[in-house]
Amino acid sequence: MVERSTVLRNVLNGRLGRMAPLRALLGSPRPHDLDIARTALTDCGIADLAERRVDSLSGGQRQRVAIARCLAQEPRLILADEPVSNLDPTRAGEVLALLTGAAQARGATALFSSHQPDLARRFAQRIIGMRNGRIVFDVPTSELQDEATAALYREAEPMPGSGLRAVS
Repeated sequence: MVERSTVLRNVLNGRLGRMAPLRALLGSPRPHDLDIARTALTDCGIADLAERRVDSLSGGQRQRVAIARCLAQEPRLILADEPVSNLDPTRAGEVLALLTGAAQARGATALFSSHQPDLARRFAQRIIGMRNGRIVFDVPTSELQDEATAALYREAEPMPGSGLRAVS
């Protein structure tokens, strides 16, 4: 995200790959690109922030800008690495609801990583648990057992060669 740029400009940056090179270079988006960016801002509940600089926003607002920029790309697959790790539980739920709802409304798939099993259960249709780079379970959310998630976080083994040792 470009901190010194406006929210709208940041969301339009998500359209750069779909713009003609000269338009992208000159920062002159087509009306169609502006419409898509403004729709993404509205869908993310931040249309009123379009002309504000990103560096003046809260963490939750910035996360919404990032999601709007992503949506402006019109993706079929949204990959989000820990999209709510820096947010309080209430804001985290709001942002994941926004992300998964917007993906579903657009016919896209959202794939996100999280260390918060409760949030994953609320917003994912399928949960894949990984440990030490290996898949431990891969189940529909409705079939996920509490014991499986508890075991995933219990007795974490240090990475080989890390110099760390497990403590009981």
